[in-house]
Amino acid sequence: METLPTEILSHIFFYLDISSRKDAACVCQTWYCASLHPKLMQRTMFTFDVSTLNEEKSNKITFCDLICKSPNVSLVGLDENLNAKLFIKLHKEGMQVLGKHVEQLSLKHSNILDGTLLQILSFCENLQGLDLTGCNSIFMACRSPLFQHLTSSCRELKILRNLKKLNLSSSRYLNNNIMSRIAILCPNIESLSLASTNILFR
Repeated sequence: METLPTEILSHIFFYLDISSRKDAACVCQTWYCASLHPKLMQRTMFTFDVSTLNEEKSNKITFCDLICKSPNVSLVGLDENLNAKLFIKLHKEGMQVLGKHVEQLSLKHSNILDGTLLQILSFCENLQGLDLTGCNSIFMACRSPLFQHLTSSCRELKILRNLKKLNLSSSRYLNNNIMSRIAILCPNIESLSLASTNILFR
């Protein structure tokens, strides 16, 4: 069984329940890799706590332990002043939490600015769903030249062109100009959530 291709193993694992799949993943590294096949991860949300990262431990991180193939990723504890730069740095060095495999990304209540958001989005070329619930600091900077750079860069790099679902719930500082920009950047949007959000018209 260990010599079987990953694709065949993952197809076999598809018919196992979650508990049995977890047990099978502990057999050997080949089976573990097969258990991480994107096909098996469609209904799984991979949550990565960015607040656990720090400079002291960063050199000891085994990147292979952080490789995630789940199409659904949630980043929690992401903060512009505490760990955002370190997260971006480690990701560029091989920590593949984000990538082409990511289709749904949650940044709920992250305290980040538009520049960090742009870098994160640039890692996710095939993004279909984005949750920015409570990410007020992004929209608070909308009047700055940096936000204009974000929108122009997204347009040039065609970031968000495949986005179908966007959640902006509990977001402050939204106005009609920002919504117009979002409509341009996300031409294929099908679902937009604005729960508990007040939009100012200027």
